[in-house]
Amino acid sequence: MANIYSAQGHRDRAREIYEAILKRDPHNDAARRGLEFVTSAG
Repeated sequence: MANIYSAQGHRDRAREIYEAILKRDPHNDAARRGLEFVTSAG
């Protein structure tokens, strides 16, 4: 879902989702990469 928000330009919502995922699973590499992407692209 975060990937879709990011692709549509809703980077704030995508960031919230990635952060929630990482709070539950700090070792989730896909979420970490996604968060890095949306925070560096903004």
